[in-house]
Amino acid sequence: MFDHVELEFEELKSKTTNGARVYETPDGSFPSITTVLGRKKAQFFKEWRARIGEEEANKITTQATRRGTKVHKVVENYIDNKENYFEDSQPNVRAMFNSIKPFLDNNLSNIAGIEIPLWSKQLGVAGRCDCVADWKGQKAIIDWKTSGKPKKKEWVEEYFLQATAYSIMFEERTEIPINNIVIVIGVENEEPQIFEEKSFNYWKTLETTLQEWL
Repeated sequence: MFDHVELEFEELKSKTTNGARVYETPDGSFPSITTVLGRKKAQFFKEWRARIGEEEANKITTQATRRGTKVHKVVENYIDNKENYFEDSQPNVRAMFNSIKPFLDNNLSNIAGIEIPLWSKQLGVAGRCDCVADWKGQKAIIDWKTSGKPKKKEWVEEYFLQATAYSIMFEERTEIPINNIVIVIGVENEEPQIFEEKSFNYWKTLETTLQEWL
């Protein structure tokens, strides 16, 4: 069982148009941080689709999205102490979660929130943070990801920037600073990858990225 020390957060409405999500906040309409960071990779994915063909690209994207959504849900159910956390999950989803589970059991505690709606007037973006909790005894922004194969650290800078943005949003909303970010990646038929970083190492890159792509 995981202890919860949840804080209160105002729910946000969102609207997605042509793949771009916008949140309605008390401070105005702000684009999703995921949408903004995704613009950096738009040209890469355009070239990738052209290289392998639209049909194959759609198949791969759909499978990856479905897998990610289902693993994400199982993790949420588990750390929310739900008894039937697997629900009707397929074997591949169960296997990926089971690879992650020991890391949750050994490192995660004092959960402050799951799927937290956040925004930052300073940054001009909004989003939903997967989890804020203690990781190895220290408060952290935690994000759940999945992948078909292991990733090099330099390939996932976008994840660190996303989590850094959440840390800034969280502090604006609660006045509680969080310097630790943790990215947990479930990998198909492999051991999971755990990246632990400091958010302040990515402040400047995040600022530059938002200036360029907002």
